[in-house]
Amino acid sequence: MPVNGATKSDYNPKSFWYYPWGKSVTHKGVDIFAKKDTKITSSTIEVVLFSGKTSMGGNTVLVLGPKWRLHYYAHLENVKTSSLTFVNKS
Repeated sequence: MPVNGATKSDYNPKSFWYYPWGKSVTHKGVDIFAKKDTKITSSTIEVVLFSGKTSMGGNTVLVLGPKWRLHYYAHLENVKTSSLTFVNKS
């Protein structure tokens, strides 16, 4: 779980393929809600491909994980990593 202190009750697993979802048409992720300043950690061993700000996701981190899977962390208060660095799950 990438959100410190979060449990299965903090998200709805049925939201993964929610349709329609904003401008992206289909929502292909799970939203985990937490209070401001809650620590976020990597969900697996990953390499950071992008760390910065986007128009739809605000402060975001895009990482490449095992089996070439992309993980996208968005709507973050702040980001404490940079592109082309390795991160481990905590």
